[in-house]
Amino acid sequence: MRYPKWVFSINETTTRNNMREYDRKKEIYYAKCEEIDPDYWHKNLRERMAIHKEVEKELGFNLS
Repeated sequence: MRYPKWVFSINETTTRNNMREYDRKKEIYYAKCEEIDPDYWHKNLRERMAIHKEVEKELGFNLS
């Protein structure tokens, strides 16, 4: 699994906490994607990006 740069810190405890937070947000994010469109995983990239914009507006965060 790949994490964005903000997750990593010189402090290992902070890094682990950030990883947990990222994983928590990722679950919420993709659950919302599936709620908006149950066929989310079978869409092409352009269609998924449109769904991502909706999700980001509703949740107030993105995964980057």
